[in-house]
Amino acid sequence: ALGQPLISNGGNMAFRRRTVLALNPYVDNMNHPGGDDDLLMHRIALAFGPAAVVFCSDPRAMVDTPPVGALHNFLQQRIRWVSTQSAYPDPWVSGILKMVWLMQALMAVGLLASFWGGSGQVISWIGLGAWCIKGWLDGIFTRRAAGFYGIRADWSLLVLTQLWYLPYTLYAGFMGY
Repeated sequence: ALGQPLISNGGNMAFRRRTVLALNPYVDNMNHPGGDDDLLMHRIALAFGPAAVVFCSDPRAMVDTPPVGALHNFLQQRIRWVSTQSAYPDPWVSGILKMVWLMQALMAVGLLASFWGGSGQVISWIGLGAWCIKGWLDGIFTRRAAGFYGIRADWSLLVLTQLWYLPYTLYAGFMGY
């Protein structure tokens, strides 16, 4: 986005062996249980410039990876991903990841404020409004991404996802930091 690579999936990456050997990326991130593919992409962009990372938009080049099979595995995968946030070579990426979690926490506080009564009601409306705006923006992004893959994103599933997303991101973020 905006000429800066943001995220990658190892199943869809291709890179030159000499690039990896020149960067020796695994020296610094061996104590992180996941994210080596994404960290490698960021190291390539940092060492050789953002133009060295190119997205191939040809759908024939996409690799499908199956989702993990159980809720426990899903949460463990997300915790592993969060645990790598401090290893990104670009401090902006780490900062953005922390800000996303902080925004989730603030939305949760806003939604829980409805139990406080009085001024908590105002805070809860702000939290609910922020949550709805975030869900709407997520929906737009998800529908665009689904369109890229030639599938249709169902708004009712997006609403259900929003109900799950807030508690799971707070949990995974808390456990992964």
